[in-house]
Amino acid sequence: DLHAGIDDAVFDLTPLLEWADRDGVDVEDDTGE
Repeated sequence: DLHAGIDDAVFDLTPLLEWADRDGVDVEDDTGE
């Protein structure tokens, strides 16, 4: 199964969101805020 260990590889998304912000990429906010 390709995705068998996906829950074992937890990481922070903050750097990715900062890079997207820096590069002007629109990111949907699905937190409901």
